[in-house]
Amino acid sequence: SHAMSELLAIWNRMGEKEKCKQRFFDFIAQPEYRFGRHSQAPVFRFLLCCRNFDMKNNAREVFQRFGHELDEQNLNFYKDNFE
Repeated sequence: SHAMSELLAIWNRMGEKEKCKQRFFDFIAQPEYRFGRHSQAPVFRFLLCCRNFDMKNNAREVFQRFGHELDEQNLNFYKDNFE
């Protein structure tokens, strides 16, 4: 999760919209992936990418999948930027 979070930050700064989207969805699609306490950072970084690259539908998809497990920071960020 930490590595994915850092990569998302780098790709966001580089303007790599498709790389952010594809790699994040590949990451969460792994059979062994389990959302947990340490998953909050990459979700936040992905939501930042969604905001910066106007990917509202992708943000909504992540929220629908993990919304019930998100911490307050991620919930507020989603609500402030995508609702």
